[in-house]
Amino acid sequence: MAGTLCALFGGALLLWAARGPGNDTSGVAHRLSTQLRLPSDVSGLPLSPFEMAFALAAIVVGLLAVLGRPAARAGVLLLASFLLFTSGRLLIDLLPEARRASLGDLTGLALAVDLIGLLVAVLLFALLLRSEESGESRLAKSSTAVIVTGAIVLATGSARLLWYLLLAGIPGPSDANVHRFALLVAVPVVGLLAVLRRRAARGTAYTLTGMVLIVEVGSVFNLPALLSTPLAVTLLMLPILPLLALVIALARAR
Repeated sequence: MAGTLCALFGGALLLWAARGPGNDTSGVAHRLSTQLRLPSDVSGLPLSPFEMAFALAAIVVGLLAVLGRPAARAGVLLLASFLLFTSGRLLIDLLPEARRASLGDLTGLALAVDLIGLLVAVLLFALLLRSEESGESRLAKSSTAVIVTGAIVLATGSARLLWYLLLAGIPGPSDANVHRFALLVAVPVVGLLAVLRRRAARGTAYTLTGMVLIVEVGSVFNLPALLSTPLAVTLLMLPILPLLALVIALARAR
């Protein structure tokens, strides 16, 4: 049931992005590809690239949960946590009068979307917590590589989160900032799960890595021509490497 709800919610977001504004005459493929880039201004897009990454992850992980894949349960829990934080944070941002005034006629729609997201997150938690997870809570076969790569993800993720907080602080009413912050928080959490050899490390690592890849690859396509050098692309993709190493270590530790 939780997998079905997760996939349906992701599919609804994807359909919203594919539909686009009423006056948009471009094709569905063009609208979806635009969503996956990371433009500086996302005000004209139905979804930010971070929300697109969430939608695609929700569809894939939800379907895997429906098929009974063990790792999918942890992936759904990660997505539910992500949705709970982002929807709750954006609802708080709707309280100030200035924020509501900036949205104008879209205030009601923004409120409805965030309320639905919050409700879906609560339902996912309720469904997953009611179901019992079979087997041991720890990874049955965890190599040294899992613990080492998990420690690297924990260290680099924590450093990147701290750097972001020092530069930008707690995210404000920008949707992109809220979702970026949620991804940054999730990285060290996944690393900690791997260090502790928890079974949830596998599903959360797979899900988070997929989302981060979508966002970072979108950033590469949005680079100005003068910055689209192999060195610039390598530096931009560098934060993903510890996550990829952890995913490989978890896959080999079966």
